[in-house]
Amino acid sequence: MLSESMRVLKHSVDIVAKRGEQWIKVISRSAKGICMDWLTGSTRNIFEQAETYLSMASLFQRNFSPPEVVFEFIAGVPDAMAVKLRSLGVTVLGEEIPIESITKVPEDFMEILMDGVDQNDGLQSNNIEKQKSPPINLDVSAVFVLISNLTHENGTNHLFDSVLLTQQAEMERKNPARKQLLSQIEGREWIICRTAHDSVRDILRTVGGESEKERMEELFRKVRLVEDAVSEKTATLKHSDRINQRSMVSFPFFAPG
Repeated sequence: MLSESMRVLKHSVDIVAKRGEQWIKVISRSAKGICMDWLTGSTRNIFEQAETYLSMASLFQRNFSPPEVVFEFIAGVPDAMAVKLRSLGVTVLGEEIPIESITKVPEDFMEILMDGVDQNDGLQSNNIEKQKSPPINLDVSAVFVLISNLTHENGTNHLFDSVLLTQQAEMERKNPARKQLLSQIEGREWIICRTAHDSVRDILRTVGGESEKERMEELFRKVRLVEDAVSEKTATLKHSDRINQRSMVSFPFFAPG
């Protein structure tokens, strides 16, 4: 990875999992050793290691999100230190041992340890399934499912002159597309690439109704706009009836690495 000053940044990860979306560090040091490293001001204490992992992960994003940083403690971890690590954004695995059973920690050190920690989190182990999932990329078709009059209340009651629209209305009555789509993407961050975003605006400028334009604006306020990116592999594809410039820009956002 090259920085702006062209320095080479190196970082070793014990295990890279989930196609690069998870970085795992395995710690075999005892819980007491981990605690004493922190208390004695070791330059490689667990919190400094966590900050290094997190800062490097932010530079190697996958699907527009940094990899999940996981610290697995083979021989256990002091419980209060585990809570602090979670507050920093690290997933903690391993037995959590009460810190008071390991050593007596000075009050000022405990205050530092608890600074910025949400006390409502308690000392419970975190659930990996609750970790932030990769964002959902909205293409043009998905956006129109979310904003079209046809997919909203009373939208299918209109009598269309077009045979195609009449068929779509019948399909919508039987299987509401918007409801199905939302069931799959709600609770996740939504993103849209520049080309898809601009295409939606161009289409609605020509054929969109006022309510659809309002829904578009409301939707775009909730969606993170990302600039177009075409990988070297995608750039080698030849244009055809099925592959145009817009699809070359949009679909790489879905591609696993």
